[in-house]
Amino acid sequence: MTGSSHGKDGKLIATLLVLLMAFSVIPIMTTSAEDFGDPMNLQAQDIVATFDTSTELTTITWRNIDSPGLELNNIFDAVYNLYRHTENITRDTIGNAELIHQVDACNPSQIGGSTSRYDCMAFNGSHPGHSFSHLISPGTNDEFFYGITTTISSLGTSDELILNESSLYEGVEEVTTPIRTPYNLQASFDATNSRTILSWINYNDIFSLLPETGPDAYTTRIWKTTEPVTRQTAFSLLSATTPIANLSAGISTYEVEVPEQTDSDYYYSITYFLPNWVNG
Repeated sequence: MTGSSHGKDGKLIATLLVLLMAFSVIPIMTTSAEDFGDPMNLQAQDIVATFDTSTELTTITWRNIDSPGLELNNIFDAVYNLYRHTENITRDTIGNAELIHQVDACNPSQIGGSTSRYDCMAFNGSHPGHSFSHLISPGTNDEFFYGITTTISSLGTSDELILNESSLYEGVEEVTTPIRTPYNLQASFDATNSRTILSWINYNDIFSLLPETGPDAYTTRIWKTTEPVTRQTAFSLLSATTPIANLSAGISTYEVEVPEQTDSDYYYSITYFLPNWVNG
């Protein structure tokens, strides 16, 4: 009797240990948002797009699925494909949409170096979600839609494109300023006289549009920075500095005095300031 009892106790302990080991590799789930679509397709969830008028960037965000099933076996082999179009992006219209970005659904660099597929989940894992900012072309004035498909290397591409999950139902109004700036800015350093000579072509020399006289006349601002000014960086860089010159309309050259013993690289850029401009 005693020997039989010890045998049963041993089997019970062994069974409990196996169960404990099994539970240790399954993540503890908390409350999360609902996923839509076939989980095996790893569809993008909760797509949102916003346009920033100051930077002229549209930022699109979305998240991974949040279920711990067999679908996660493919998460490290999945790629999101982000599209842009003037219509709702569906299976019927995606052929005419523009592919603007691709990104891994999950990789170790996104989840702190982890190689656990469970960390790729949106809420019950440690994945931060996805974000991409698209620079809108100058002179744009239209409504655009964004959509995301998923490509799994061993299975191909899924284009469920469920509205408001992986495809926007309502478009984003994107309005950007047309290019009305100086053209062909040139800079040359005169070592003999320690000066940098700037020259450019004014917009009005090509298209006579900007006011040059009266209270509405434009002025030309010249900026000197330690890194290039682009459409992406202009707002932050120019907000943190002041122009080195503010010239009257029509001027197309300027000389910058350079202190002796200077040994640095600088970047010059030119903008127009229109005090009472009505965009048109």
